[in-house]
Amino acid sequence: MRRHACFFCCVIAGCCAGVFGAVAGIITGVILEKIIIRFLEERHLLKVLEEGKNVQIKGEPFAGAFFVSALTVFCLNDIENSVYQLKTFFGNKGDWLLYCRVAGSCRGINGDLLVECLSSAIKKSEGKAVPLQEIFRLLSAVEFLWNENERGERPSKYLASLLDYNYISDEIAGAYRVLGLNPGDSLEKVKAAHRKLAAKFHPDVSLSEDSQSSLSSFVRIQTAYETILHQLS
Repeated sequence: MRRHACFFCCVIAGCCAGVFGAVAGIITGVILEKIIIRFLEERHLLKVLEEGKNVQIKGEPFAGAFFVSALTVFCLNDIENSVYQLKTFFGNKGDWLLYCRVAGSCRGINGDLLVECLSSAIKKSEGKAVPLQEIFRLLSAVEFLWNENERGERPSKYLASLLDYNYISDEIAGAYRVLGLNPGDSLEKVKAAHRKLAAKFHPDVSLSEDSQSSLSSFVRIQTAYETILHQLS
């Protein structure tokens, strides 16, 4: 009942103004309720990240999806590109924008802690399908150009050790996945994907408010493209 208190208050207030007021009250109540629920969801998810809690997130498309999203933002430092990569690998089933926006607003996010929470969520999935192979494919894309001297061990390597999963990082495969492709795709597909992504994430046209993040994503795309061209030449 408390969850819908705002809605009922708007409806009651609207009824005092007659039929049209009641209709306006219903519409206003629905909109405000959605805004409030969204706000509470974001606050709950932010608390999960800040406190490093390993809890099941309601509405996740698979166990650990929220932590996968946060880890993607941690690696890319770009919300827009993170959402694009998540949709590329997992489709539109998850509320990727919400997850990434929360992760982007979290101060002092800890990559190792995210990996540990993700590992625990996967282990506690109780037999439910977890796209483990796709998770590691995603990580190979977002870790492209990862500098272990500056940022420490790759999250994929740490996750593989926690899950006892046999995973080998491949720079060429990672370059293909940066462009949303599979290793071995044709040169025509590579060029088409590069044109699309270069236009989407160019710092001059990107929707990202952080120009430095946009530039970083654009550099990753360009470097991945050049790496593939060099391998094919």
